[in-house]
Amino acid sequence: MRSEPVPCASAAGSWPSIKACAGAYGVRRNTISYHLERYGHLEFIGQRFRENRPTWGDDIWIRGKHYPSQTAAAKALGVSPAAISKAKRLGRLHTVGLGR
Repeated sequence: MRSEPVPCASAAGSWPSIKACAGAYGVRRNTISYHLERYGHLEFIGQRFRENRPTWGDDIWIRGKHYPSQTAAAKALGVSPAAISKAKRLGRLHTVGLGR
């Protein structure tokens, strides 16, 4: 027995079914279902949350000097990229690479 189609609506438009909505967004049907169940809306589809993506390529400022990436900063300061990441997380970028 087949179930009835579930209509979907968002700021981008409305569709007669989850399948049609998924086609419009260019994602799979389970992605639409997940967002509807978890958030109750479709506004987050296609967004990448900063805390879920790597930050190695982001530019960074340490003690007034600009570096194009955390890796470049690590090489210039003579520390590992993990040390830069940890200092950034702890709010201690001003102390990274100074020694103990």
